[in-house]
Amino acid sequence: MGSVPYVNAAPLTSWLHEPDCPFGFTIRYEPPNRLATLLNEGALDLALVSSIELVRRPDLRYLPGPVIASEGPVLTVRVLCRNEPGQVRRLAADTSSLTSVALARIWWRETYGYEPEILPMPPDVRSMLGRADAALIIGALEAEAPLGLRVLDLGAAWHTMTRLPFVFAAWIGRDGLDWRTAAALLNEALDRGMAQADALSGGWARWLGQPTALVHGYLTETMRYRLTPTAEAGLRLFSAKCREHGILNGAYTPRSFGPCGDGEKMPDE
Repeated sequence: MGSVPYVNAAPLTSWLHEPDCPFGFTIRYEPPNRLATLLNEGALDLALVSSIELVRRPDLRYLPGPVIASEGPVLTVRVLCRNEPGQVRRLAADTSSLTSVALARIWWRETYGYEPEILPMPPDVRSMLGRADAALIIGALEAEAPLGLRVLDLGAAWHTMTRLPFVFAAWIGRDGLDWRTAAALLNEALDRGMAQADALSGGWARWLGQPTALVHGYLTETMRYRLTPTAEAGLRLFSAKCREHGILNGAYTPRSFGPCGDGEKMPDE
């Protein structure tokens, strides 16, 4: 199994490391772009990976249940701008990110009618803003933005644009996976993880050097960890917008392993 090394995954994976977890397996923590590569290579059976992989690969499906989503501000997927977003011409994008870059491109197209030049860079804000007008950063939970920068929260931007949640990542595997066993395990892991939200918040707050209240609110209020019908609608709409705006050469409707999973490739224009 593979997971992202960010605080937002903590409730999904913390119990998997506990002695009372009944299944034995290895969890590999990597950034989203690396997880996608490992899943594609067959090095992982299941990964908490970026939702855009469901849009560009028809052989992948998502487990019903646990996801990483938001319904409004997400806090950890932000564009830091030196000026107004409508003045951004070059956007430095965290090379770890996959879904968030596509989301940013869609938002700029629909909001301003153009798309900034995307400049992939390591996630160092100072270096990024030395070469671009704005920096797309994922995974960082901070109480305040760097002084003088405008913040565009992409979770909030999507919700304002569509009135739907945005699914950033899900547990994704290939056709043929024993998904019922995996789904039961990972749904229980989420239940147990959320039951330990206080302890997780304290530990991650110390690790991140941020207030415990900020981390606790992020895990229990900001994040949406259960896949709902409206979240699935948001996932399907993201796929449709990737197609509409030419983000991908081919875009597939995301498919679930569960009963809601009959998807098909979007027809060619």
